[in-house]
Amino acid sequence: MDHVYFITTKHKKGKHISYEERMIIQLRLKDVWPANRIAREIGCAPNTVRNEIRRGTVELYHGHVQRYKAKAGQEKYEQNRSAFCGRALETGAFTRDQVVCTKTLYNYVDLGFMETRNHHLPEKLRRNTKAGKMRENKKNLGRSIKNVSEKLIPVKSLVIGKLTW
Repeated sequence: MDHVYFITTKHKKGKHISYEERMIIQLRLKDVWPANRIAREIGCAPNTVRNEIRRGTVELYHGHVQRYKAKAGQEKYEQNRSAFCGRALETGAFTRDQVVCTKTLYNYVDLGFMETRNHHLPEKLRRNTKAGKMRENKKNLGRSIKNVSEKLIPVKSLVIGKLTW
């Protein structure tokens, strides 16, 4: 980038916010930046920043002042993360590398990698699925090039750029 202090990285969709990005949020909120501007700097959705601000806001001075703290946001994130897949890790049934998210697990079931079926998964039955349909062309612009005989297709002659029929 052209700017000397440009710190924005391309934020991948579905990627969790790192502690460094939480520190940037804390500093920018201290500078009274709006959530949209912070999101543009980090490279994520504005609603992600708003959710993070809500998650990491703590009450100070006996509840009279509310401030965002990156450390509190990180602790809350780790607490939520461990509660989500904590039982499998605590019992030692799986290692951290073997634990996958719900969407990945449901994709594995759909692809037939597991013997489990959809009716065994209560969360999947509650999720809203979108029917995928192929869109037809709005206009029929003539015959396809595949259906045209080869003698009608123009062929380039030895002179560059000149077409012969």
